[in-house]
Amino acid sequence: MFKLFLKKAGFSRIIVGNGKDAIAALKKQKFDFCFLDLMLPDITGDEIYAEAKAIDPDLPIVIITGYPDSQMLDNILRLGPVTVLKKPLQVEQLNQTLKMMGHKALAAAA
Repeated sequence: MFKLFLKKAGFSRIIVGNGKDAIAALKKQKFDFCFLDLMLPDITGDEIYAEAKAIDPDLPIVIITGYPDSQMLDNILRLGPVTVLKKPLQVEQLNQTLKMMGHKALAAAA
């Protein structure tokens, strides 16, 4: 659903399944924003968040999690304010988040 939402909204996207690939992608190109799931198979979400911010301090990162009360999320929140979306994701929730991030063209796409 998430991939389809972004495609329908007209965003080019790179979707990876682990932290190593996410960090590699962030080093290769600049992104408008990042959706980061806290639970990845190889690197913890808070480690990826810190590394992503080291690569691009201005990168807006939206945390996606089914564990909103986790220590990983607490670690990220200590670094500054962040948008958190709780699973299961809802289309309207994604639309509102992207609008808040300045992507107003989504109103017609969603």
